[in-house]
This record gives sequence, structure tokens and C-alpha cells, in this order.
Amino acid sequence: MYYISDKDSRPEGSAHPYAHLWDNNSNAANELNRIIEIRRIALNNMGLNSIPPDYPVSNMEDVLVPIYLLHRYQTEAASKLLGGLLYTYSYKGDGQVITEIVPAETQRMALQAILKTIQPEFLQIPENLLELLPPRAVGSTNSNENFRKKTGLTFDPLAAAESAAELSIRLLLNPQRASRMIEYKSRNQDFPGINDVLSELIKNSWKNNIEDPYLAEINRTVSKLVLTKMMFLAEDQLTAGQVRAITLSSIFDLENWIKKAYTTEKDSAQKAHLLYGLELIRRYKENPELFKTGIAFPLPAGSPIGNDLLNCEF
Repeated sequence: MYYISDKDSRPEGSAHPYAHLWDNNSNAANELNRIIEIRRIALNNMGLNSIPPDYPVSNMEDVLVPIYLLHRYQTEAASKLLGGLLYTYSYKGDGQVITEIVPAETQRMALQAILKTIQPEFLQIPENLLELLPPRAVGSTNSNENFRKKTGLTFDPLAAAESAAELSIRLLLNPQRASRMIEYKSRNQDFPGINDVLSELIKNSWKNNIEDPYLAEINRTVSKLVLTKMMFLAEDQLTAGQVRAITLSSIFDLENWIKKAYTTEKDSAQKAHLLYGLELIRRYKENPELFKTGIAFPLPAGSPIGNDLLNCEF
């Protein structure tokens, strides 16, 4: 049994592979893969039978949100395997492990599991469910446990996908995690580096070749997020200098790739997306310190789980 304090467990950039507030299983990456499959089955089975009789159909979103975001806490747990460090509050001579970097294979397994959560097929909401999400009925209002929207009164599946993807990308590009990865890889080349994370993110967003229009639109949403988060990481003053250097190099490499892709792209929507990416990079180059762009809406409220916890008197 390990004891790790709350302050060591809460931060998104914390390092201990077993210290999380909400997770399951002895291996966070394996459990994330299991949760992803459970979530897929649950979403496919949702419908009118998922709400009680005489219940507003517009409130279907209240049931959808916790299923759509079923992976959120396990994703955070899995992210701590990347650049992770097993440690104990050991005393001299007590025989405990003092420090041990998470094995390279385990780190790479966690990266691949998290990348599944930014795939358009994962982020899409089934068409039959979208048809059951009208604007809120009279007497029913949205709360902080619902998704925010860019579409006015109507449900916004792209904003929901953007919010969910932002969590995974933010966790992968956490400045403290990225800085540890630089250090650990310098000590042992077998460990994945931040360059591996950036390469995989770009491959699974900008370089995704998707024909389905709905999935392609989700992928464009994710791609813009990836680029934006890379820019934020490259300008984070509290990040290791080599993290910023590698991230900046990746941005410029992506710019060159976009330029080539733009010249051959035939689809007008994708062409506009590529042009916008180039424009974002141009603005970033001109004024990196003050660079700002659209940020995804925050996820609906989750932790602490259970309203009763908030109403207890001690």
C-alpha cells in the first residue's frame, strides 16, 4: 500500500502513477482502454429508454453528459504514466523504493490509449442521439453540468467534442509533464520524449485523412486545438527551455507540411482549414508573447462526484 498526499495527487501535472482522485485498476492505461469500450457500448445503447416516462426529451443531455465523459478521470490517471515517477515518502533504511521512472513501454501504452480519446470516431455523438437533443423545454434550463454551446439554443456536438478533446490534449502537453519527459529521455533514450508526443498528436489530427464530412469536421476542431496548445506550450515561461525549442520546431515543421498539403487539397472545407492553420502560425510568429486564439469551452462540472457531499454538515 502506498500513501501519497492530496497535494501530490490533484495537480494535472503530478507525476505519481498511482496517485489519482478518481480511477480504477492497477494500470491506468489498461483501464482507460476498458472504459473506452464501455463508453462506446453505452453511447450506442442510449435512446428514449434512457430517460424516465413523462420526462422532457430535451433533458436527454443530462443523461448523455456523464456517459460521453465517462473517460475523463481515467484519462487524467493515464496521463500521469507519461513522464511518471513512482516514489515513496521513504526514510533511510526502511527498504521502500525511493524513486523509479515509469517503464518506457508503460508510458508509450498510456500515450496510445489517450490518443484514442481525440479520434473523431470516439468524439462523435451517434446520429440517433443528436435527433433526441432539442433545445430545452419551457421550465428547464441548462446548468454547469451541461455542455456550453456556440450554436445558440441548439445542442452543439462540435463544442462537446472540442471540450472533451481539449482535456486530453491539455494533459498530454502539460508543461511539468513535458519538462520531466525532456529530463528522463536525456537520462535514458528508451523513454518517450515530448517530440514523440507532439509527433503523435499531429499525426492523429492534422495528418488524419478522413472522408466522412461529420468526422472530418470533428477532426478539424481537434487539429486547431492541437496547434493552439502547442503555441501555448512553446511560450510557457515555466516550461523547460528544450520543451519550448522542440515545440517551436514542431510548429514550423507543421507549417511546412500544411503548405504542401494546401497546394494539392481539393475539398473546399479542408482547404479553408489548412489556410486558417497557416494564418494562425503567421500571427503567432509575428507576436508569440501576446498570441491568443479561441479556447475550448470548459467541460461540464464533474468532481466532486455526488451532490450529497456538498451538503454534509461536519
